[in-house]
Amino acid sequence: MKTDILHTLQAVLLENTTSYQSDFEFDVTTLLEAAKEPKTEDRTYYWLSRPCGTWCLKERDVFLKGSAAYNIWTHYESEHDGFRAFRVVVEEKNDKGLFGQVIPFDYGECVQRIKKAALPIKYITGEYGDGTTFSMQYSDYDTDERFRTTVLSKGVKTSQVFPESEDELKLRIAREHSLQTRRQKPHKEKQELVSR
Repeated sequence: MKTDILHTLQAVLLENTTSYQSDFEFDVTTLLEAAKEPKTEDRTYYWLSRPCGTWCLKERDVFLKGSAAYNIWTHYESEHDGFRAFRVVVEEKNDKGLFGQVIPFDYGECVQRIKKAALPIKYITGEYGDGTTFSMQYSDYDTDERFRTTVLSKGVKTSQVFPESEDELKLRIAREHSLQTRRQKPHKEKQELVSR
């Protein structure tokens, strides 16, 4: 069953995030842009509501050790009281809104699993501001003087990081989905018993 994504997340925001609610404006832009992507993996995000602000991070990047998304997601591992985490899968955008799945899960448990499951970044590809593309070993990314000079003159329009094995990355993400779903089932059953 498809959910009105923005309506659902905004309700959580208003209930749970008391400061820096303006972060949500960036999240909305990110999720609306995601609706244009053809692959499900590029339309799947982890959304985090904290008492002070929110984050909206692409799921695959959260599983790549050293990426900005991984660093942000694991930053709060020791202090996460009041955090509410969701996997958001954008499926459809129409004149009525943005629709898909919003799946809650436990941030504290998830962050520990991701620290063990995340893969190192092997290489990076991207596009310069003038439209030309680049691809290089990630280990050369910060040390390649020619690349840094080109970035200063052309800028970087887009970039994406990759592990050594995309298949292994997909397998680890699928395992996490299974664990997130399994954790939710007892809660749903409990709700059904209460409603009876």
